[in-house]
Amino acid sequence: MMTERQVEAAIQEAFRFRYRITLWKIDAGGRGLRSAGPKGARGSTGIPAGFPDLLGLEPVSGRAVFVEVKRPGGKPAPHQAMFLALLRSMGAVAFCADSVDSALRQFDQQTGRAA
Repeated sequence: MMTERQVEAAIQEAFRFRYRITLWKIDAGGRGLRSAGPKGARGSTGIPAGFPDLLGLEPVSGRAVFVEVKRPGGKPAPHQAMFLALLRSMGAVAFCADSVDSALRQFDQQTGRAA
């Protein structure tokens, strides 16, 4: 079974290839700061809890694209689902995906590309 990080990397590659969208990793959990410093000093990225894992922009329109990534079969936590709903209400493409197929399908549905 794929890890969340593997699913994330596969989604990033698929979006670059299929849509020419670069999806950047966003570290809302502050992983890069948790063990910083000689005594493991903690810090904050300033990104709110629930912020999706990946962020990109549609070419031409500039519409924001947010993807919360889960390992296969995974579901978003309630605060993550609420954040995605907020982003969609503001006009962004925002969804949770546990596979490349899921991400592509939801992107196509939200952008009107679905047949």
